[in-house]
Amino acid sequence: MRLPQQVTMHENTYDDSDLEPLVEAYDHERDARFRIPLEQQRHIQEFGQLDFYSWSEDKARQMAREERSGVSEFVRNHGFSLR
Repeated sequence: MRLPQQVTMHENTYDDSDLEPLVEAYDHERDARFRIPLEQQRHIQEFGQLDFYSWSEDKARQMAREERSGVSEFVRNHGFSLR
């Protein structure tokens, strides 16, 4: 399962005006097919446990701590904010 092309492909200009609803829809569709079990939620001590633990929440938590040197900086330099 992949993010919709509207999220990942942009022609001639970057437009994220529909990003949140597209990612939210993806989160729900992915959760229906590939639910992340409670025991696999990341960094529970810091962020707590969620009943609906989405793909995007998992990626945000993954990026909240330096697990891969340089990735956080790369993402921030491309306009994304991380918790």
